[in-house]
Amino acid sequence: MNSHMANFDLCRQQHPMDRLMQNSRLKSPFHHCAVAKSRPVLWPGRFATGHTGNALTGAVTMPNRAKRPGRGAWRGRNRQAGEHGGLNPLMATRAISVAAAGTRIMKPSTPIFLAVALALSVAPRPAPGQQAAFDARQAIDACRKLEDQQRRLLCYDRIPGASVTGSQDPHAVAEGTSPESGSRPETEFASDADSSLYATAAQAPDSPTQRSRMMRDWELDDATHGGLLRVRTYRSVYALPVRYTTRRNNFPSSPASNRSVSVSENLDSIEAKFQLSLKTKLLDDPIFDNGDVWFAYTQQSNWQAYNGVESSPFRENNFEPEIFSTWRTGLDLPGMRWQFVSLGFSHQSNGRSQPFSRSWNRLYADFGFERGDWQLFIRPWLRVEVDGDDDNPDIEDFLGRGDVRLKWRKNNHDVRLLARWAPSEKRGALQLDWHYPLFGDLKAYLQLFTGYGETLIDYNHRQTTLGLGVSLVQ
Repeated sequence: MNSHMANFDLCRQQHPMDRLMQNSRLKSPFHHCAVAKSRPVLWPGRFATGHTGNALTGAVTMPNRAKRPGRGAWRGRNRQAGEHGGLNPLMATRAISVAAAGTRIMKPSTPIFLAVALALSVAPRPAPGQQAAFDARQAIDACRKLEDQQRRLLCYDRIPGASVTGSQDPHAVAEGTSPESGSRPETEFASDADSSLYATAAQAPDSPTQRSRMMRDWELDDATHGGLLRVRTYRSVYALPVRYTTRRNNFPSSPASNRSVSVSENLDSIEAKFQLSLKTKLLDDPIFDNGDVWFAYTQQSNWQAYNGVESSPFRENNFEPEIFSTWRTGLDLPGMRWQFVSLGFSHQSNGRSQPFSRSWNRLYADFGFERGDWQLFIRPWLRVEVDGDDDNPDIEDFLGRGDVRLKWRKNNHDVRLLARWAPSEKRGALQLDWHYPLFGDLKAYLQLFTGYGETLIDYNHRQTTLGLGVSLVQ
């Protein structure tokens, strides 16, 4: 991180026009950045963008949503950025006293939801005034997503932890006054274009580094907007060269006619597994300045790579396209913040012919909650019946009518828990994921699954699996 900050210091001492002209896209903060001329630094680290206060202590008052040029009025009410633990990693969080016994997420008779409630109730909160750990890589990634080059450059300038050449009082600079005299500094612009650039940057929205991880992932306000039709990650992208199962499914079956296998598939207990998952934004805030529309695609493959007897076939491929609309909520609840709800449609199938064909369609609502380093997603769904033959009429008896996902990230470690439960049949599944940092974006990945429905062909097959490999993107 020290080398990152040293490079930022060199870049920040350069005139903003030099930086923009050398690389108009500036996808990396270090690209073509060299101090070639000695010119006045006209780019302070912070500008008056609708918030005031001390960026180091977290006492920053900002609008709920910055106003995008040409868009509607300010959204929501003003709030303290430190009001909940899901903003800038440098922002301090305010302790919230919540009695664990009084926190209920769903029916207490359901053990999955009780476990989630317990995990949230004991999750550590930063003490008032305490700074959260700063992740330079997260900040750089958040800035890189910005489409507008001036906003992207300003975002890099705002990354904390590096010295910024200029006034020692950023708020005085932002207001255009000198800390010593209280008058406007005598700044000479090389051209009218320089002056215009400075004025435009001064009115730019707040940096995405001041937003929580969930807000950045789902681009819930203008500061985190990353443009349309650009590819982002959706779920984890990983490769497991080794995945072991305690119980092979050599005779997959279904109550539907002609959907049961009578000849053994001779599967190995060890196989390879990998997943690709991407999303892109189709529409930005189309209804009442809200409701981003996304398209996502996830493909999971299980490969009998070490099965020489059966010529190493791909045992199963699951294809899942989705379309959904994400609605920003931003409501403070006891112990957490409700950030958004997504309403969507999902089709999942394995693309195979009888007797191996499996598929289903779902309408779902995905509720996203956040508290510091913790994220909670609750997703109930409703199966959409289709005309004609049903490949798996009893799939809800095994996969249930919803799932819960709990995520925790600290010091580049990602731990995730997925839980499903079918109360009427007392069946379900648990999956534990651990992403351990290696170098760069590459992480070691451990996946532990137990229960029903690891794949569609195994929707009614109970097993415990353990996979080891790498995850490329989380």
